Amino acid sequence: MTRSTPRLVHLGLLGGRQPSGSPPLRILVARAGWDSLWIPVDDDVDRTQVDALRVGVVVDDVAQLPSATAPLWLRGDAARRARESGDAARATDAGLDDISADADNARAIEALRGMAVTPVLGPAPLAQLLDLLGHCDGHAAVFLPASPGRTEAEARARLARDPVLEAAAESAGALVGTLEQCLECVRVLEAAGMSELRLRLPATADLADVIAQMSVLGDGSLASVQPGGPRSQAPGAPVGWGGRG
Repeated sequence: MTRSTPRLVHLGLLGGRQPSGSPPLRILVARAGWDSLWIPVDDDVDRTQVDALRVGVVVDDVAQLPSATAPLWLRGDAARRARESGDAARATDAGLDDISADADNARAIEALRGMAVTPVLGPAPLAQLLDLLGHCDGHAAVFLPASPGRTEAEARARLARDPVLEAAAESAGALVGTLEQCLECVRVLEAAGMSELRLRLPATADLADVIAQMSVLGDGSLASVQPGGPRSQAPGAPVGWGGRG
């Protein structure tokens, strides 16, 4: 996909369950113009490169570190051990030069910065993310569950159809609401220093449409959003809804 507007924020998707019959995630994400797709290391899916899409591997256990030089996202115990050792990831493969790792406090961010590793913040409430971004110097990513909708109620109904993601959203921060609300939140994070946004979306039947809709979060449309400004009028109900003819 050719982008007509420059990216203010790099946009990535954390892979997960897909609706039956859906095209491969890497195809959907590349078509929508996203920048990256992150696939858990134990997921048996095709990781073949598509166009300029960055296909990375998510690792929770250092014993699972791949020998390939794909972009690497360390989470859980793998992130903790990497911060403690200072070189756990690169000691496995000297060719790795695109590594990110979860960080939930200023000390963790500082440790990763000393290793030239990108900190990934969240999921967490907006106020906490803004505080953590204040400790970042350079490239910083934010990870959030997300569910958009024509209305906030529709967004929450979509989220409810994926109980696993809904539970994650309730226990931490999430990007849930209309596209305009999501854009405003992303604009606040971008202004605070976020340069990359990684999302996990509900595994609903309309996943392809949701991926296409959310692509706006990373493009030049973000520049026109002013946090705190007046919002657009909510869309009317579809024809035939609620007894309307």
